[in-house]
Amino acid sequence: MIGAVKLQFDESMDAFVNLAQPLLLNHFNGGIMHPIHDYDEFRLQLLDTHAGIDILHELPNNQGVRGIAMRMQKGYFTTFTIRYKLATSSGITEYEKRLRAIVNDDILKPCYTVQGYYDAKNYNLLAMAYIKTRDLITAIANDSCQKKIKSNGGDGNLFYVVDWYDLLFAGFDVKIITA
Repeated sequence: MIGAVKLQFDESMDAFVNLAQPLLLNHFNGGIMHPIHDYDEFRLQLLDTHAGIDILHELPNNQGVRGIAMRMQKGYFTTFTIRYKLATSSGITEYEKRLRAIVNDDILKPCYTVQGYYDAKNYNLLAMAYIKTRDLITAIANDSCQKKIKSNGGDGNLFYVVDWYDLLFAGFDVKIITA
């Protein structure tokens, strides 16, 4: 990863581990969360770059392991964001990877998508939500809810932005956690 991008990612992962993970583990009835980015192991990095899995959630009592896609951002919003167009390359985006994976059950994908927002100054969680990844991608692909297209400004990548409450109104099971 390039310097500024790595720093931003490290800040995001730290916020997840310190602010969001304890609440999320409570909602998921325990277990252990293993951030993929704590490892230099090539095979674990494949989970991130090819499957979009940022966290391995080891379920309690040897019940199994599931993948989680995670995004933590500074500020307060009530939205999921998923990259759907790259400005500078022809690489495959998060949205394309996940859409391909839900159509083809043979492809590994995150079970849940988690999005959280935090106050960087006071270092506290402001809001967080999670949804089954299949439901989020289906909602976007089928226009089952309102989606906006936004650029993050810095690199010109484009994101689908979907409000948590729009998903709830459309009948999707979104779990919203407020601090």
